[in-house]
Amino acid sequence: MRGNSVGLMKPPASLLAPALLPALVLGSVLAFGAPAAAETGTESLDVESARTLIESRIAEILDEEEIPGAAAALVVDGETVLAEGYGEAVAADGTPFAADTAYYTGSVGKLFTTAAALQLVAEGGLDLDADVNDPLAFTVPDTYPGRPITLRHLLTHTSGFEDRIAGWGRWDAGDMPDLAEFAAAALPDRLRPPGEVVTYDNYDMVLAGLLIEDASGQSYEDYVAEHVFAPLGMDHSRIVHEEPAKDAATAEGHRYADGQVPTEGRLSPGVPAGPGILTTADDMARFMTALATGDPALGEGVAEQMTTRQFGADDRMPGMGFSLQEFAGPGGGVWFKDGDVSGFHSALALVPARGIGGHIALNGDGTDAAATIYAARTLVGDVLTALDALPAPAEAPAASDDLDAYTGEYVSTRTSRSDFTEVTRLFGPVTVTAADGLLHTTGLSFDPEAGEQHWTPLGDGLFRERDGDATIAFTADGLLLSSQDPAVAYAPVPWHESSTLHLAALAFGTLVLTAGLLVLTATAFVRLFRRGDRKPLLRTATAWTAWLLGGTALAVLALLMTAMSDQNLLAQRVVTGSPLLTTALALGLATVALTAVTAAVFATACAKRQLTKHTATGHALMLAGGLAFSAVLLSVNLTVL
Repeated sequence: MRGNSVGLMKPPASLLAPALLPALVLGSVLAFGAPAAAETGTESLDVESARTLIESRIAEILDEEEIPGAAAALVVDGETVLAEGYGEAVAADGTPFAADTAYYTGSVGKLFTTAAALQLVAEGGLDLDADVNDPLAFTVPDTYPGRPITLRHLLTHTSGFEDRIAGWGRWDAGDMPDLAEFAAAALPDRLRPPGEVVTYDNYDMVLAGLLIEDASGQSYEDYVAEHVFAPLGMDHSRIVHEEPAKDAATAEGHRYADGQVPTEGRLSPGVPAGPGILTTADDMARFMTALATGDPALGEGVAEQMTTRQFGADDRMPGMGFSLQEFAGPGGGVWFKDGDVSGFHSALALVPARGIGGHIALNGDGTDAAATIYAARTLVGDVLTALDALPAPAEAPAASDDLDAYTGEYVSTRTSRSDFTEVTRLFGPVTVTAADGLLHTTGLSFDPEAGEQHWTPLGDGLFRERDGDATIAFTADGLLLSSQDPAVAYAPVPWHESSTLHLAALAFGTLVLTAGLLVLTATAFVRLFRRGDRKPLLRTATAWTAWLLGGTALAVLALLMTAMSDQNLLAQRVVTGSPLLTTALALGLATVALTAVTAAVFATACAKRQLTKHTATGHALMLAGGLAFSAVLLSVNLTVL
């Protein structure tokens, strides 16, 4: 699963990176705009340098990021020149990672789903442009009349579905539904018309897998094993619905928390999106060879279709093949795919014109999954550089542009709008400002250490990074595209949804409710030891409801902060569910309800004139704090169980 593949979401949503992502999440580390065509031939390829680079850098990554082990595969000129394991497959017993050690692919497994679907297209069993509703037992809503979703949309991530994966990995083997049941139950909302913009979502591949089952008459697992793995000799690749035995044949996923801790959440009924798919370094070398050389054993024309640009919102920017995304810009002929699932992170790149394929897989989140993901992607890019496989970016002179037209706050189109993971848009949003003839952005880079990036205008809404080769572009309808992440777009945020406004409201609500809770608690203690007249009923009720409101709201905040204290574990909790998150969301709903009750009691007490001017002012402030706090909870779905 990406970004957590189940998908992976990139920074600024690194809060959930391994689970949404996290795919979440999703784009190249080195990206170029409108590159010149690369020369063909392998005479200048320094294979030994590339091998040495992989081995030395993997050793550094394992040490610096606190990761047990890794696998690497490298294909040059259609021949495997490296397939190796490094470090430990299972940290608990020191099992070595070998070339035939199986590990979870995450969203790299989507490539197997895509190859299987295209095989059936070539045989006439599937139609790339037919309405997906035609064979389905359930109905995808006709949200945009006359614009049905097709297999082509699914394979290019242009379906317009919301990416919603919370709870995808909570299943035990005994109660896991089949793919058809899961696809019907997990059907997400359609947020935008199909075929307009690339927005990565995991459900696309679930639906593609269901179409494969319908067209072939076989289960997804059997079809892929028989028609993808077997013809290529991928004898150690398999699909599972329960955790395999921890032995020398299978790596364990880990996260670092004062030592290596096994992870969970790699299994789901949504197998075609990547969970539950295992492969090895040897087998990935075989698969990359087939893709890089157009091997007909993968299916006639399948590799060529996967590595041909199929969609792009802007001809100047990287776009999508089928599941693969352009790594080096339109026409560069370099393709990329990553995969992230709890405890496993991988990156794969292809250069078909050179017969090159490179793949790195790590069996640990490390101390920070976002940094681990970035390290894997960077290494793949550096290997391509060592092989002289990246085209040089085309020269383009600076030009004038109306910079103010592009400024503001933007949010990834992949951000959920219907569950609690929408909270990620409040932390580290994408911002665009203009100064000194440049655009300045935050939140676009995959590098967790990156700060502000600076962009030189090339004219007509296109910009190149001042100190690099990445590009960004703005479409006619206001979307921001980035070569650093071709799998999503970024939409402008209206003022009433801005993170600044929401965080200010949250801060105000927290401050007022905390102060009010302390005052009410202190007052109650004082009254325990001092006799006085009995207070009017509504005045007492107002105090109690305000006190409960403050306490409940602060409990929500405390639980969320606890959940976020270990972001790697949080990613696992999102996919598998957890009592901590469930309690936080339940208390969030209770906070909104208590705000309504407090408002009703306060209004009644004021109407009955049972409050003094002093207490009325204090309770009015508490109510304002509760309203601000509740508005934020509702806005980012922190009340949705």
